[in-house]
Amino acid sequence: MTEKQIIELYESEKPIFLAWGDFIKTSIESSISELGHSCGSMIKIPVVPRVKENKSLIDKALYRGKAYSDPYSEITDKVGCRFVVLTLDEINIINSIVEGCDLWEISKDKDFEKEREEKPEFFTYQSVHYIIRSNSDLMHGVIPIPKGTPCELQIRTLLQHSYAELSHDVAYKKETHVSPEMRRIFARSMALIETTDLLFREVHTMVDDDKRVFNEFIEIFSKTDDYKDYVYKINRLIFDSYKPFIDNNSISFMDVRKFIADNAYLYDSVKNSDQILYGQPILYLVYYLINHFKNQTYHCWPLTDSELRPLYNILGISLNP
Repeated sequence: MTEKQIIELYESEKPIFLAWGDFIKTSIESSISELGHSCGSMIKIPVVPRVKENKSLIDKALYRGKAYSDPYSEITDKVGCRFVVLTLDEINIINSIVEGCDLWEISKDKDFEKEREEKPEFFTYQSVHYIIRSNSDLMHGVIPIPKGTPCELQIRTLLQHSYAELSHDVAYKKETHVSPEMRRIFARSMALIETTDLLFREVHTMVDDDKRVFNEFIEIFSKTDDYKDYVYKINRLIFDSYKPFIDNNSISFMDVRKFIADNAYLYDSVKNSDQILYGQPILYLVYYLINHFKNQTYHCWPLTDSELRPLYNILGISLNP
């Protein structure tokens, strides 16, 4: 095919490629939500399907020495989508969605894999690249998408994305333009990125564990929507103030629950309070701590003495700092 023929065909099919890219984007985002994750939190850069520029398509098809037998058909990245997330675990979530979907067929991007082999110093620690093809004819909106339509899908962490953006132009330069010093710097940056991504994963796991413990405690008595004036920040502030003390003393949330069950008037005082502070479920923990650790509870309290004193009074315990 000539340049003119390729461009004419490509222009006529761009709506199909964009529709296919949007179909993939929408399907993956829907699956993320169905798994209980927030797309707004997980995806750090909005996913926008993009078609290849005409001149880039011509360059790859005819002038980059790819030895295609059918250049137009064999180029698989005429449209692409990129998912950028924070952690490696989130990459794995999207990988599982992509690989488990029966709406398409997937394969690794051969061009990307070849470039990674030829220039390992630039491609060693980079994104996952798939080629996704529709496994049947389908409609997206008013656009018919033929079976076998390809789309390149990239999945990266933010750090991988930064590295890829920095190294992309260098990776495509001739070897004589890449100095040994430049190679060393890229190798060092890859090591730092890999280490930082692993540390991010560790921190993310710790944060998730902390949220789980907090939510388990708040909901162990009843759902938070049972509290008409529930304020997350108040509950979180008090919980965090006592968390080290709770950990050190191996306090069981079930012990707290039993204590409240044995003293039902405390449950009623929280549920029926007309003051926002005293209507928060975190107060069940505070009551338990006052009863068992009077002095330590006072020293860890994050608000004023005047706000703490009524809690001691309800239990009939004096507050003597």
